[in-house]
Amino acid sequence: LRTACQTPPGSRTGQDITCLEEALRWTSPILKPRTSQDLRFLGSRLELRKFDKLAVIVEAGTPCDALCVVVVGSLTVQRTREICPAGKHVLQCQCPGVRSKVTNIVGHIPNHTAICEHSLLAEQFYHGASVVAAEICEVVMLFRSDFFLRAPPDPEVENKYMFMRKLPRLEGIPDVELRAACGYLDRESHTHSSQPLIREGDLFQKFYIIISGRVKALRLVPEGRLPKSAQKKI
Repeated sequence: LRTACQTPPGSRTGQDITCLEEALRWTSPILKPRTSQDLRFLGSRLELRKFDKLAVIVEAGTPCDALCVVVVGSLTVQRTREICPAGKHVLQCQCPGVRSKVTNIVGHIPNHTAICEHSLLAEQFYHGASVVAAEICEVVMLFRSDFFLRAPPDPEVENKYMFMRKLPRLEGIPDVELRAACGYLDRESHTHSSQPLIREGDLFQKFYIIISGRVKALRLVPEGRLPKSAQKKI
């Protein structure tokens, strides 16, 4: 990705575009289902930008407008909050006095990681945290304005979004975050009635939506026996 992007957008060869097409397809689930023609066009629009250490790449409160892929170096995610003289968050304290701002590092973004994917899905969405270069780094950027020139919203993602939006348990999730989640949805088929979907004691790793058929929730007693009162159909 970095090597092909080192050539300016207007001077890239067919080989550069082919390399960028393959790289983009595996960069984000949002880009994976796009046609080869779409990805070749988007590859021709990518920009490679260099940032010095401690340079602000994404600033909290600014509009989201580009998908970013870190190709050299690493980044930190930072949040700034106001505190009162007693050291409490201003929303938790009404005491008089001068407020001060404290910035904390809340996350790290390693090399070869895509960030701000939701920038390609919706307008008027703002960054909730700042992203700062932890060292000299290079970032490949795909701007939403270029994305929508060639790649309108994916109908499959839109259908998934409309289905998810109707679920009562997801009512509180913002539209942008729900659309982004739809790009990661997977479908599983379980054909055997005795096949476990989730085993008791397993780590929670997935959110399941039953779209057809029925499942049964079973709770085992310490001895390993299953009383009838522990069965529940869903």
